[in-house]
Amino acid sequence: MKKKHLIILAVIALIVIAVLVLRSIGNELLMDSISFTEVSQDSFRQQYRTTATVRGHLHSYYFNGIIKECGVFTGEPVRKDDLILKYLDGENRECELRSETNGIIREITGNCVIIEDRDLYLAASLPLDRFFLVNEGTVCLFTPSSGSIRATVTSKSQCRQQEGSQNMAEITLKLESQEGLLLNQKGNLVIPLQSVNDVWTVKRAALLERSDGYYLLKAEWLEKKESRDKYLVRVKVEMADDEKAVISGIGIENLKVCMINDMLKELISD
Repeated sequence: MKKKHLIILAVIALIVIAVLVLRSIGNELLMDSISFTEVSQDSFRQQYRTTATVRGHLHSYYFNGIIKECGVFTGEPVRKDDLILKYLDGENRECELRSETNGIIREITGNCVIIEDRDLYLAASLPLDRFFLVNEGTVCLFTPSSGSIRATVTSKSQCRQQEGSQNMAEITLKLESQEGLLLNQKGNLVIPLQSVNDVWTVKRAALLERSDGYYLLKAEWLEKKESRDKYLVRVKVEMADDEKAVISGIGIENLKVCMINDMLKELISD
């Protein structure tokens, strides 16, 4: 009988030890999953991310006659003074049409040849609400397949275009460097839109997104180990980029908050 009691006591002791060990491991994992940051007053520059396309300027060369022979065809490169085609004019004389620029043949019609030159620039279509926030002279960052290139907004379109259900308008940008770029190549474009000063900001990683909006988790929660909801502070995100968010809310000034990794966020979110 005493042996049976000893076994039961040993089992209970093992369970208690296991619980303590698991709690210790759990606390260590929790601490490893959380860091801290503060809501601080700062300036913020809003950015818009989209894609841009490398283009060249179009040149139209007209001729009056019937094409007799083509030296190059649509899609092929051409250099200045290269023979584009031979044609017969109205008096049946053979004439030549030569290129006045380096570029690519884009179109050959009955009386016109269109060449896209190698004076490269960028074009990007923006939704109208973003388009009106962009100013000429704004310096942007273009990232094609490798590396990044600065590009400056040189002009804004005077007409609107429809893309699906959105109203869009185009901006053009001058490239700081054209090295390694190809016509029609696409890349990511980051456009600074506007700056705001003396606003409350927080690292974006600190935001907890729930079905009813965004929250911050007070750092006190980790010390108290009480119900998490008591330490949630609701905030409104006014603007944000990948790193930082501008927020508004009650009692957020200089607030120390938890910054939680993505795995733990999924576990504690709704």
